[in-house]
Amino acid sequence: MTFRKKLFSHFQHSRPPNNSNMSQQHMLSEKQLRAVVLNVNKDIDIPFIREQHEEELMTNFARNINEHLEPAFHSVIGPVFTRCIKLALCQEMSVEERRHEITTLVRGELSEPVSVVLNEHVQLRGIPDGLEHSVLKMVVDKMIKQLVNWTISELDEKVNESLRELGAEP
Repeated sequence: MTFRKKLFSHFQHSRPPNNSNMSQQHMLSEKQLRAVVLNVNKDIDIPFIREQHEEELMTNFARNINEHLEPAFHSVIGPVFTRCIKLALCQEMSVEERRHEITTLVRGELSEPVSVVLNEHVQLRGIPDGLEHSVLKMVVDKMIKQLVNWTISELDEKVNESLRELGAEP
């Protein structure tokens, strides 16, 4: 069997059923996956394979990766930050819902430990020692919220921008 046939056969069998009403069960939605595939495909040229087949291979390859992306992230960065990434990418939720959920998760994971470390290194002049930690924690919470807001508001916009740049409809 030729390399081309092996490659095409392998990824053809890993293709999930085509169901446009399928909820976003993996990390990337179909729209996000399409943006990734088009971006990868513009930089990769597989010799002796027509562009259409090349895109099909890349799509099947990306779908296969997408099925395993969440557990891979989980094993590297843990459940909380994997959940944050999945929430950020979830197009079934409104931007506000995503922001709220992610802010809650990140605050729960980082707010206290970051405040403790900052309290060891930062002196807040004019704030009594007993209140420094509370003030730092409040500032860290506000920073987390703002960072999440900035990040999430741009995500959907960037996916659409990528699709337009690659000549596809968002």
